Amino acid sequence: MERINPYFSWAEGDKSLNSTSMKKLICILLCLTAGIGTLRAQAQKAQLKLIGAAIGDSVVLRWAVANQPGWMPALVSGFILERTVLDSKNKVVGKPAQRLSPDTIHPWPYSSLETRMNRRDTFAMLAAQCLYGESMRTVQPADDFIGALQQAGDEADNRYGYAQMAADFSAHAADLLGLRWVDRDVKPGKKYLYTLYCAALDGQVWSDTAWYVIKPEEHVPLEPMPAPTLISGEKEIAISWKKLPNYSGYYVERSNDGVHFKRLNQTPYMDWTPKERSVSDTLSWIDSVGINYKPFYYRVSGISPFALVSPPGQVAKGNASDKTPPPAILELRAENPTEGVVELTWETPPLLEPLRGIVVARTTDPVIPYTWLNQEVLPAQTTRFTDKQAWPYGTNFYTVGLVDTAGNIAWSNEYPVVMTDFAPPAQPFGLQGRIDTAGQVFLSWNLGADPDLKGYQIYAANQADHAFLPLSQTLIEDTVFQYKIDLYNLTEHIYYKVKAFDHHLKASVFSEALEVKKPDIIPPDAPVFDDYKLTENGVYLHWRPASSKDLQSQRLLRRKSEGQWDVVAQMPATTTAYTDTLLQAGQMWEYALQAVDDAGLLSEPSFPIKIKTPPSGKKQGVTQLRGRWDEDKKRIRLDWELTSTPCERVLIYRGFNDGGLEMLQSAGQSVTHFEDPKTIYPGLYAYALRPIYPDGTEGPLTEIITIRKP
Repeated sequence: MERINPYFSWAEGDKSLNSTSMKKLICILLCLTAGIGTLRAQAQKAQLKLIGAAIGDSVVLRWAVANQPGWMPALVSGFILERTVLDSKNKVVGKPAQRLSPDTIHPWPYSSLETRMNRRDTFAMLAAQCLYGESMRTVQPADDFIGALQQAGDEADNRYGYAQMAADFSAHAADLLGLRWVDRDVKPGKKYLYTLYCAALDGQVWSDTAWYVIKPEEHVPLEPMPAPTLISGEKEIAISWKKLPNYSGYYVERSNDGVHFKRLNQTPYMDWTPKERSVSDTLSWIDSVGINYKPFYYRVSGISPFALVSPPGQVAKGNASDKTPPPAILELRAENPTEGVVELTWETPPLLEPLRGIVVARTTDPVIPYTWLNQEVLPAQTTRFTDKQAWPYGTNFYTVGLVDTAGNIAWSNEYPVVMTDFAPPAQPFGLQGRIDTAGQVFLSWNLGADPDLKGYQIYAANQADHAFLPLSQTLIEDTVFQYKIDLYNLTEHIYYKVKAFDHHLKASVFSEALEVKKPDIIPPDAPVFDDYKLTENGVYLHWRPASSKDLQSQRLLRRKSEGQWDVVAQMPATTTAYTDTLLQAGQMWEYALQAVDDAGLLSEPSFPIKIKTPPSGKKQGVTQLRGRWDEDKKRIRLDWELTSTPCERVLIYRGFNDGGLEMLQSAGQSVTHFEDPKTIYPGLYAYALRPIYPDGTEGPLTEIITIRKP
């Protein structure tokens, strides 16, 4: 090997770098580790990895610098390898950390290569080139500074990568690079801890420490490779196998008889893809055998980082085969005579070799794989085929293949058949909807089962017997629809129907009509008083009900002299009169009416009327009315006191919940209690008493009391 520029060399005596070489090496390292822009000020780390193997009566140790920027500085510094003996509990026995070499472990000096290096070992020669060769560029030197920096970085990667590969595939190369040591002073039954670190580094690079623990008797045999996978090609065979983590490279071997094997690659075959970017866990090798149908046998052997070759792997047998298909058919034609039926015809081209037969395939989308229509190949002379199960709702794509005796298929160009639409979609069903108080309409329906269904159209009308008009200009490719309407009109309902359309725009019949009630946001008009009069029983009121069609009920309101309105009675929509008996004499009262529609909306109160009740000159005959629920008898009991004014009898009035008081019955002149047997329903019961004097006149109504029946 010609030494062009010895940047990396030691003087023979003290193995120290001469000053000139050191200066040149520093310059090279700065270039090789610099970025395209500013040089990195942060210190690099020499990441050390150490492994070992018990081989024979020795322990072989291999190490590497796991990052390119720290590799050359670590070689310049050299390595210190120490050994410590451990007992079964991993405690130190004897002297700790004994150096295995009195000198720092360096790569071989350039001056010693002439006598020490085996020139027949190509990997050792490669290792020497990585250390001492002037250039490992693969392109012409760059003319500009930036390009020179880029090439310097690429060259640093090349030197580093090839040196690691050489050390893996040759023990001699690993020794030359200072990356290997054989410890022959070991004894069975002992446990050894080996420690590796760099001797000395400058401030730009620092080193970590690597450890490895091993017993000399723990010999782990190399694992044979499993049988490779063979893929037949035209006069070639593809061999693939799974990568194993214990091997750095592989040998592929071939045999004609399964006994005598010959290597196909003289240098190890390896994966150059970094692990972090690798997308496959297999490697492949293409063997051009030059002949079809002749059997060959293949096996793979792995190469460990200690440059040891594994035992021969398992054997796989295979052969190359004919992969050239026959010529394709000349012309393919098709017709769609009836629903779901396609008739195909074609012409077979002139052939140099006999055919095995013909196959027909179909798909409904060119991006979807074709499906074979015949389970067995058709006879070679066939020129017609009828597909009775074609997809009737769109386009079918057909191709016809000629199959030769080797199984190769020549497919024709795909032929599209647009199917005739013979039937419209089915009637839509499941239409439902609602309208919110903002006028937003929400409609939905069930998805039809027609395979060629394209979309839907929504139709609306204000009455069920009116013409239904479409709501959108385009088809709706969904089963929901939403739009907004005006709620400020007197139309209470909207009616909807749906039609389905296929890809040929054939329409289904209408769905069943859906009636959707609009939210009522317009309150009803108010009733109007048309008569009133004072009676001995109270105030009689009469009115005309509101004219709204959706009237649900009416409310009678009463208040004292512009006070707060109270609801006197809640009445059905058809009620037109009411007598208010629960009044105090000598007071001014106002009455008003409100209408309530079926949406619960209230009208404005009607124009009020004012009525003053006359003062009472009669004496009170009944006082202290009280009541309670008797749980034992399940009845309401009333009790009262009689005054000195004599009474002929006492009238008992009763009301339920919001209803007015009605006379229930009368009690004798000396009776002071009453049990109501007719409280059937739970709720709030109201009671009041009115005395009747011997002259037949009525006394005032007592205060109303309420008792709740549970």
